[in-house]
Amino acid sequence: MSFKPKNSNTFRKIKLVQDIIKENYEPGNQSKSRRRIFRDIISKQVPMSERTFRRYLAINLDDYKEVIQQLPIRRYESPIL
Repeated sequence: MSFKPKNSNTFRKIKLVQDIIKENYEPGNQSKSRRRIFRDIISKQVPMSERTFRRYLAINLDDYKEVIQQLPIRRYESPIL
């Protein structure tokens, strides 16, 4: 766990990016590669660099369940996991 979260919004972005990849990625299909999904979908929804995108894909959110539960959730936010 070398990733140091700043707030719950970071975890929300990570979950959003990982969910979009799960829905759209097809191995072997160049038109549905991770890089294409980043350029066509993710970069328009969540502004970030390709390096940040790759870093978000490498993070396993299951390792951070305890940290996520300790983060304060504002009343207008829904639970992350």
